[in-house]
Amino acid sequence: MRRLVIMGICLALGACAYTGDRRWNVDMALLTRDHPSLAQQQALVREKEQHFPETLRACVAANEPERLADLDAGRGYPISDWHVGRAHDAVLACMRDQGWVTTSTSRLSP
Repeated sequence: MRRLVIMGICLALGACAYTGDRRWNVDMALLTRDHPSLAQQQALVREKEQHFPETLRACVAANEPERLADLDAGRGYPISDWHVGRAHDAVLACMRDQGWVTTSTSRLSP
């Protein structure tokens, strides 16, 4: 019984600590608005991906300029659940407004 309790506690703590990696994706709501054809959706994704770096840079510059040096050095912008705060939330909101969302790279995390 003691082992089960300890194992349960460990599993619960592990689940709370696990946040998973996330990545940027084009918002599906944007892709399906006005019912475009598959070819139109693919063209939209290509266009969005082509302009992704400057879109991200503009959102970071407007909301969290202290991270611009990281972007300029090629380190990207942290989007995992460990990075929280008003500036981070503002960058994510700006990217959402531009048609980008973050999604989990794991099936274990929402």
